This record gives sequence, structure tokens and C-alpha cells, in this order.
Amino acid sequence: MPPDCYLPEALVAGAPSTGWQVGKEEFLWEDNAQTLLQVTPRGVLGRGRTAEVEEVVVPGSVTALARKRVFIARINAPSALEKTGLRAEIDILRNSSHHHIVKVIGCYQEPVGLYSANFFVLLYPSADCDLHIFLEEKCRNSCRITRKKYVWYIKKWFLCLASALAYLHYHGIHHEDIKPANIVHRGKVVYFTDFSSSRKIASGDETSTESPATATRLFAAPEAMYEDGRMLRHGSKTDVYSLGLVFIEMLTVITGRGIDDLREYVFGDTIGMRQYHRVIHKLVAWFRDSTDSKRLSSIVLSAMLKHERKDRLSAQGVADRVRNLRDFYQSDACGCKWIRWERAEDIIDNHNFTNTDEDGEFVIV
Repeated sequence: MPPDCYLPEALVAGAPSTGWQVGKEEFLWEDNAQTLLQVTPRGVLGRGRTAEVEEVVVPGSVTALARKRVFIARINAPSALEKTGLRAEIDILRNSSHHHIVKVIGCYQEPVGLYSANFFVLLYPSADCDLHIFLEEKCRNSCRITRKKYVWYIKKWFLCLASALAYLHYHGIHHEDIKPANIVHRGKVVYFTDFSSSRKIASGDETSTESPATATRLFAAPEAMYEDGRMLRHGSKTDVYSLGLVFIEMLTVITGRGIDDLREYVFGDTIGMRQYHRVIHKLVAWFRDSTDSKRLSSIVLSAMLKHERKDRLSAQGVADRVRNLRDFYQSDACGCKWIRWERAEDIIDNHNFTNTDEDGEFVIV
């Protein structure tokens, strides 16, 4: 962190006491948990291609946790990709401390038969829902008063998400799968989650643009894919592009329209792979007559969704632009309005180990 930069307590507050493994090792890796966990009445919060997430508590505790379960078919295989990916995700989260990034509380393993296992990761907080559900269902189906509250939430989340992404990039972390389903909220607070596709730039790395990534194609930047649909590894400003597309959907709801309306407008009867980056000209037209969000949509369309990634703003640049819109897109209760995560001169002067990512952004490594 820049030496002269004040970091508000709101940005580094940890999880409250959960009762998990009190006085014992919290990250068990190969071992069973000694702390009993109970599934709450909310049960399963979501399912993905490789994982299931459910809400749990330690008996006697009031703090709910999200428990991510991944089935690993051959737990002892040296090349078990699921296990390697989970360790990388946990390491990233253990070393991240930002108010808008989920916190990892612990992990453990339970055998299934002789060769398989369930691997569990405990996360805080247990979210109300992801941004995909929030935008497409909760906002659409709510009454007028509740919808007005939700729109207020969304307006504050632009700066929160840009700040969290700037934090990640400052520390050399690329998320690489930014989409509404990988952003969650608990009340009025929003969080990045699911870092299973992420990577950390190591000191001395030759940052490649050829290793595969798994970013969802709908929200992928143009440089993140070959024409045949294969995914590419990418730099920090590719994350910015994906976040810009998430912002497009958030702005759509703010202007009183639905995500279904947006996709019908830009894709119509498109046959084949739907990708926002192929219809940017239609996104421009979609917001042309929207006065309520004109300033912010201009930032997104003109600075985040440039076709050439070198022409895009950094995540901190986006946060600065949103911050300059003043109180309409800020919350006094959130420290995002005070902090900056891009001070190249401070990184160079105060850290022995520095590097740049594919887009030339300085990072701590």
C-alpha cells in the first residue's frame, strides 16, 4: 500500500467470530474438520459446473458462512487440477484484504471411498444472492419501493467494484472470470468471489498471453478469445473490459429496463455464440436516450470498452472517474471513496520486488 495513503477500517475489517476451529488450525487441507458445521435452512445457495455452495454455521454461532464443495475424483493424483486450482484460489483469498472481496475462513477435506474426496472451502460472508440473480430476478420482481432501494444499492456498487478490482491489480492478481454470477451481495455490500480462474503474477514471470483462461464468453473481451471460441490468458485491462460489460447490465437496471430487454435488443435472433463485444455499437444506441445514467454510461462505453486494450482505463482510472461523479455514485459508509490503489512511483520507490503485467501496469509481487 502507498506509504502516505490512509486505509479506512471499513476496507480491512475481517469476518466476525465464527466459531470455526477455535484454537486450532483453520486450513486443514488433507484432514477432516474437528469443528462441527450445520447446514442452515437456506441450504444450497448455488451450483456451478464443478462446485456447490451452501450456507452453514457452527452450532452456537450466529455468523453464517458459505461452504464451497468440490468433488475430486482422484485426490492423490499428482495432476489433480481441481486440487491445484483450489489451493491457488485459497492462497489468493488468504492474501487479499478488501471490503469488497470475500474472505476465506478455512478449508478441509472429507474422503469419499478409497480414491475420491470432497474438498470444502469456507467463505465469509454468506451472500444473499449473486449479481446475476439480483439484476435479473430480484430487481425485476420487486415492488416499487424495494426496487428503488435496490437501484440505490447498484449506484453505489460501481465504485466499490472498480476499487476492489484496482486493489487486485495493484497486487498483481487478475480475476479473469468477471461476470455477474461471480459477484455477490450481502445487504447493501457487494463482493467479488470465485477466484478459481485467477492468477498471481510472480516476481520474474514472463507474463504470457497464450495460456487458457475460463472467462465466460458473454462477458469476455475481444482479445480473450480466438475465433473458434478458445479462451486466452489476458492482462489487467481485459478484466476492465469484462467489468465494463457487467456495468452495462447494472446501468440497464438503473434506467428501468430489464436484462432480457437488453439482450433482445443487442442480439435479436442471433444464431450461435452471443458475445457482448461483438455488438458494442448496439450498446451505444441502447443508452443514447438515457439521461439518468448518461455520465456513467459514457465512462463505460468510451473508456472501459475500447476495442484495443491499451486504450482502456486501468481499474483505478475507472474508480477515479466514477469518484468524480460525486455523491450520486458514492456511499459515505464505504471507504472506497478515499483510497487509491495505483501509485506507480510509490511501488518503484518502496518495494524491491516489482513487475508489470501484460498491459504495462505496475504491480507488487
